[in-house]
Amino acid sequence: MPSGMGVIADTFRRHPDVVRWYHPFHSVSAWGKDADVFCQSFKPLVEAGGMLLLLGGQMDRCWALHIAEELVQLPEDIRKLMQWEIPQELLEVYPPDKWLIGCKGVWGDFLIVQEAAEKLCLIQKTSIGAAIVRLFDAKPMMDLYEMLLIENPYRMFGIDRKDTCFYE
Repeated sequence: MPSGMGVIADTFRRHPDVVRWYHPFHSVSAWGKDADVFCQSFKPLVEAGGMLLLLGGQMDRCWALHIAEELVQLPEDIRKLMQWEIPQELLEVYPPDKWLIGCKGVWGDFLIVQEAAEKLCLIQKTSIGAAIVRLFDAKPMMDLYEMLLIENPYRMFGIDRKDTCFYE
């Protein structure tokens, strides 16, 4: 089944000895030592000092950053807004027991993380053809997002506290 991540990811996953995580849409594939561990979660990759490569995408496509959200005690009003709901049309294609996240709800603004990381020179950037390629160490990026979440979680989720009424 195609990964939903594009032609490069689908070409890679078909190579010999590549291990693919079972998830049909938010697919991760890995090759090499401990590939079976690295393809199940980004956490082992971060802990091992691994790197992440974005081909033609920006940080808003970097699902690994969600790890930092688990490390921070976010305000309850944000947690309530993070309750993701899976759209019915996707439930018809992908079995609900395979989903870890949905599509409706608030998301952290990873482009804010990208902007801060670029100012700190944490991202190596080049191009392949028309695609911008970003390469970075996973752990410092998670640490940066964790710090941004602690400093101002409302900014990271695009929430204007003046326009919300969570406390009645």
